[in-house]
Amino acid sequence: LEPSGELRYFYGTNGGDSDPYGLYATTTSLTTNSWTHIGLTRDLSARKVKFYVNGALNNDQVAVHASATVGSQNATIGSGYVSSFHGLIDDIRIYDRALTAAEVQALYNLGN
Repeated sequence: LEPSGELRYFYGTNGGDSDPYGLYATTTSLTTNSWTHIGLTRDLSARKVKFYVNGALNNDQVAVHASATVGSQNATIGSGYVSSFHGLIDDIRIYDRALTAAEVQALYNLGN
């Protein structure tokens, strides 16, 4: 989460914390002090990375790389390259496939 409120996601083919990688971001800033449902799908066979905000498609981007390399670093949630996330994170799910827009919408509706 950037200071501007934009949410960013990176993945690459290096396996470390350096180039080459792709940058994907929301097109709108997230609202502070408000619960927001975020969905991110990465379908490398279709070369698509999609951000969903509160169940609605927010950004549909072409994936820079057709594959991803297993990283040499631990996976983290809430820690950033500048500072850590200050807030609450709830109900994290990771799937072994890209969810459809309808599936992301259904997950969003579960929380409302």
